[in-house]
Amino acid sequence: MTSTIPLVTTHAIALQANQTHTKGFRMKTDLHQHVLRVLSKFNEPITIEEITAELVMGDQSCDLGAMPLRAVHDCMEDAISAGGDNCPILKVAPDYDLAGYILKDKDPDILLDCPPGKTAAQENSEGRPGAVTCYGYGWEREKVYWCPSPKLLGYQYLTSVNFCEQVAIYMLHKENGKVQFVGCATDRNLGQSLYEHTIDELEQDWSMFSFFGFRPVADDGTLGRPPENVKMLDVLHSMVKIIKEVDKPPSTNFYPDYHVSLRFNQLGTPM
Repeated sequence: MTSTIPLVTTHAIALQANQTHTKGFRMKTDLHQHVLRVLSKFNEPITIEEITAELVMGDQSCDLGAMPLRAVHDCMEDAISAGGDNCPILKVAPDYDLAGYILKDKDPDILLDCPPGKTAAQENSEGRPGAVTCYGYGWEREKVYWCPSPKLLGYQYLTSVNFCEQVAIYMLHKENGKVQFVGCATDRNLGQSLYEHTIDELEQDWSMFSFFGFRPVADDGTLGRPPENVKMLDVLHSMVKIIKEVDKPPSTNFYPDYHVSLRFNQLGTPM
């Protein structure tokens, strides 16, 4: 099972306002019906990314806002949680990194291949919201036009998001990916903090950066207010997500669907 995500170019995003999208998919019940239609087209499990690509880039052209992966993930998991054994959707073990989803009536025998129940430790490390609302990993320094308030543009599909004013934990990487520096952008936002590292003693020591943000991303791509009160459990789950992304420990990489639903790809900024 492989995941293929259409590449979205700057030109595609620029044409977003001129594209015709089917509106009214904010309600989970509507989205659920469209997810079922997508799953009905496949006779083998497909991933969250593949389902989202079909919804956003396919014939239905659903407008799911700036975080369609998150919307589809939440819809699928809510349906499975609420429906239990009566839910027509089955989540199966991944061949690679991500779990697959299939309609039960497509392949009844697949029920025999479902993985055994997970341990409490595994359950506790998966699918928890945490405090991190979005992240970008391994973004290229040279793709940003650096100034005191740089545009740090990212996307999942069609809607771009500027993360300059994000409150975040960030990392600077050397060209080989090794983490050179870890910082926290709070009073000085993410854009300002990264810009300062283009003119300070670390100037020559990094070529990529990553961030894990705490301000939520709205459907229109704007950033909301950072949470005022964060539960310790949310902090712990966020720390697990960050460590998984940085170290990629194989024994803890169980069904990272929620984690993937927060990931943004980098969109270069024009000079």
